Amino acid sequence: DWESLNKDLCQANWDGVFNYTESENAFNKFFIEQFSQSSNYSVDIDFTNDALTNNIDFSADRILRLLNNIEVNKAQGPDGINGIVLRNCAVSLCHPLSKLFTFI
Repeated sequence: DWESLNKDLCQANWDGVFNYTESENAFNKFFIEQFSQSSNYSVDIDFTNDALTNNIDFSADRILRLLNNIEVNKAQGPDGINGIVLRNCAVSLCHPLSKLFTFI
């Protein structure tokens, strides 16, 4: 759950030095627990020539700015993640999300 992920991320960065490896391991552990079953989807989607997706800025700095500007007083989305968690974990989330979105 998100509480254990938040705890793992805070422990990974407790010494004041950001540790990417420990943060990435915490995210891997969380997502493996959430998505452990294989999907049966066989949809072939190619976004290589899509003008809209090729021009989106997925830099860590941009994602950090977006996460820091989340309205924490609004209700959580359908994913169940509260805005306060996203804002408080912005530094830990921006680099892994940037890699994830750039990889896709």
